[in-house]
Amino acid sequence: MAMTDDDDLDGVDDLLARAAGTLREHTDAGWVQARASLVAKIRSAVRPSAPVRARHAAGTFFVAGSVLTAVVRHAVESRTRARPHRITLDTDDDHALTEVTVHVGAAFGEALLPLADEVRRVVVAQLRDTLGAPTLPASLVRVDLVVVDVYRA
Repeated sequence: MAMTDDDDLDGVDDLLARAAGTLREHTDAGWVQARASLVAKIRSAVRPSAPVRARHAAGTFFVAGSVLTAVVRHAVESRTRARPHRITLDTDDDHALTEVTVHVGAAFGEALLPLADEVRRVVVAQLRDTLGAPTLPASLVRVDLVVVDVYRA
C-alpha cells in the first residue's frame, strides 16, 4: 500500500495534537512564578501614557505623561546634582496634575535637604515651562530622596 503526502500530514497532525495535549497537562513552576511579572511588563510596555492637562494662550491642550516625565527627568539630570531613578505623575479625573514624585540618588556626603530643595525648584520650573501654568504651586511637587545607590561625586 502506497502512502501519499496527505497520509504523512495526517500523521503529523496527530503527533502535534498529542504533543500539544501533553504540554497542556504540564505546568512549569518557573512559568507560574514568572507569569505575573511578565504580564505586568507587557501591559506597561504597550499601554499608552495618561494625558496631563496643560494650557497656553490659545486654550487647553494635553501632554502625554511619558513626555512630561521625560522632560522632568532631563531637567533633573542636567540641572541638579541628583540622579533621578523614578518619576511618577498623579492626575485628577480631569487630567489636571495633582502631584509629582521624584525618587533620586545622591552622592556620598551630599546634604540631602538642600539637594531636595534644588530638585524641587528645577522640577517646578520645568513643569511651569511645559504645562504653561506660571501659577503652578510649588507645593504640588514632592521630592522623595531614596538612596538606591551611592556614587562618588
